[in-house]
Amino acid sequence: MGTIVTPIGEGIAYYNDLYVWAKSFDDDPDDPDFDALSYLEGDPDIIRCNGKKLYFMSIVLKGKRYVLTHDEVDSTEREMLTQFFEEDFRQYFETLPGVEQPTSENQ
Repeated sequence: MGTIVTPIGEGIAYYNDLYVWAKSFDDDPDDPDFDALSYLEGDPDIIRCNGKKLYFMSIVLKGKRYVLTHDEVDSTEREMLTQFFEEDFRQYFETLPGVEQPTSENQ
């Protein structure tokens, strides 16, 4: 499965799958008052990158994973989120001290 990391407003405007997804909530991405960032309100996922929190959400549509972020995502954040969703993601990230590593028994 491919992973596409995109700012949420840009992604909804560019990718038809995301446009249709937004329409499924009775939202109109073509309306000038449409606020794509409102989808990140509530309980988004959070990852720390370079000392700051990065809010995002992940959805799978038609076999593609879309990772939707705030409107300004830099190349480091984009790479980090892409790696996070790869099968071998543990090779890119360190486990914090005192945090138990997942095993096949506790996943």
